[in-house]
Amino acid sequence: MLKAQEMELPVDFRQHNLTEYNSSLFSPVFSLDRNQPQSVAFWSRWQWQTVDGDPTTAFFNYSRRINRSMAGGLGGFQQNTGVFLNRGGVLNYAFTTEIAPGLDFSAGLNLFGYQRELADDSFINIPNLPDAEDIDAFMLQVAPGIRLQYGPVSLGVVVEDMFNYNFSTSQNEVADEGNILIGILGFQTPIRILEQYGQSYLQHTIYYKSLPLFDNQFGISTLLSTPRFWAQLGFNNYYGASGGLGFRISDKFSLGALIEYGVQDDFQDKDPTFELVTAFNFGPRWKPESDEVSSVEEMLIDDEEEQRDKELERGNETRIKADSIAMQEKQRRLEREKDSLSAVQKITAEKLADEIRQKQQDSIATAKQEAQEIAAIKRAEEKEKAEQVQTQVTPRKGEKYEEAVNEEGLEAGYYLIANVFRTKRYYEAFMKSLTDRGLNPKSFYRASRKYNYVYLG
Repeated sequence: MLKAQEMELPVDFRQHNLTEYNSSLFSPVFSLDRNQPQSVAFWSRWQWQTVDGDPTTAFFNYSRRINRSMAGGLGGFQQNTGVFLNRGGVLNYAFTTEIAPGLDFSAGLNLFGYQRELADDSFINIPNLPDAEDIDAFMLQVAPGIRLQYGPVSLGVVVEDMFNYNFSTSQNEVADEGNILIGILGFQTPIRILEQYGQSYLQHTIYYKSLPLFDNQFGISTLLSTPRFWAQLGFNNYYGASGGLGFRISDKFSLGALIEYGVQDDFQDKDPTFELVTAFNFGPRWKPESDEVSSVEEMLIDDEEEQRDKELERGNETRIKADSIAMQEKQRRLEREKDSLSAVQKITAEKLADEIRQKQQDSIATAKQEAQEIAAIKRAEEKEKAEQVQTQVTPRKGEKYEEAVNEEGLEAGYYLIANVFRTKRYYEAFMKSLTDRGLNPKSFYRASRKYNYVYLG
């Protein structure tokens, strides 16, 4: 095994600048959100050289969100470590689950299979290199990762080479000094830019990478992502400072570039590093929350809400039947109340008629007073009947109506629902968005459906 002073480049993928497209190479769980599924993306890096030469790293990847809980990808790569040239493919899988209210656990795996060979024959005389028959070998590498996320804050760990099997020697080539470990702390917050096109956000990432036989790395990056462009700044204590800019030329195609300058004295005479990324999107751009019913909801739409809409659509027929039964029961109740009112009116009229016949001998003033009382009673009865009729509400064509009976914490009345949320952080973002617009949003929680219902007060 080579010592650090004998190599300029660490043996990792040097993927620390991947913040959006193809970021599953940095952490396998990023295919759940940062990878912008569903997309095909290409990333290339020219390490300390101009772009007219062959890139030191190239990665082509197809990423897809399977459902609101799972994502995956399939790609190919070429990596020049300075000594070895690796060519092969990578399979990605990740899933997420809610383990407590507002707390999500995610896990993922990158499985690499590649052919390894010497990058330059001049290295063949280095005494520490393995035998030639061991160098040219097919390798299988396993890189798992996990992440905990609470609201906008996330904490993750990746083992980039938990297992590195050489099929020629039938041995695991993980260094005796340990594995390549990455710790990642992230924070994401929505911002109000280009709201008419969709959601924008700031994403901050701090990472620490432990590399056996090399100096450990730490770095920070900030990404501004909007529906029309993205920009990023970063710093790595080994590779230096970086800045990148990309444009979403349409809803389908994206193109971006990044440049990185070394800050260490040893790298002052080297060319800057360049990176290029292109992507073609097959589906909607990922957003922290997805809303589809109104223009306000469209600002917060994500895959979780899309899945919810599909589930609601599948259950639409059942709900219509249930609503129809509820309306029929309400109509029967109103009919019974109407019959009871008619019976009371009949009894009252008969009683009044008897009283009138018994008091026919009374004075004219008394008779007039009684007549006025009868008229007042009839007006009250007519008003009561009118109020009974007004209580019957029939939804207009195209309106959605749902009746909730004895819902805990819910006062009787009609509510104009603006949106429905399961996830707390997106519910809070939506409430803040309405409040910033000068509206007065209120909400209630239905335990039977496990959703927060937002309505306008």
